Amino acid sequence: AQALLGDPKILIMDEPTAGLDPEERIRIQDYIGNLSRERIVLIATHIVSDVEIIADHVLFLDRGRLIRSGTSSDLLKELSGQVYTAVCSPEERRLYEKDAARVLRSVPAAGGQMLRLIAKEKPKYGKVEQAVAGLEDLYMYLFG
Repeated sequence: AQALLGDPKILIMDEPTAGLDPEERIRIQDYIGNLSRERIVLIATHIVSDVEIIADHVLFLDRGRLIRSGTSSDLLKELSGQVYTAVCSPEERRLYEKDAARVLRSVPAAGGQMLRLIAKEKPKYGKVEQAVAGLEDLYMYLFG
C-alpha cells in the first residue's frame, strides 16, 4: 500500500501473492491487473500461475542474466508439440529418461505414475497424450 502513495508510474513488486490463500491471491491478481492499465508493473515471483494471469510480457532471469523474454504465447512456441502426459510404470519411467525425455513432474496415479514430460518425439511407453505447454513447463524446462 505504501508503494502506491504518490501515484508512481512504475511499481515494482516482489512475490506479491506469496503466502496468501487462493481467494486473496485472486483478489490481488485482479488488483495488480487493474493497476497495470495505468502504469508499468514489474513483478518478481516464483509463482508461475500469477505470471500467466497477470503479465503481458515475461522475462526469465538466471543469476541476473536474461534467459528468455517475450509474451507468454511467443515463449511457449519453444515447447510446442513437445509436452506430454503419460501414465506408466516405474520401469517405463526409466525408459523415458533413457530416451532423453525430460520428466517435469511425477505423481502417483492408478496404473503407476502420471508423468508430465518434454520430449522431441511422442514417447512410446505407457498411455501417452499430448498436452498444452504452460509457463510452468517452460520454467521447469529452463531451470528444473
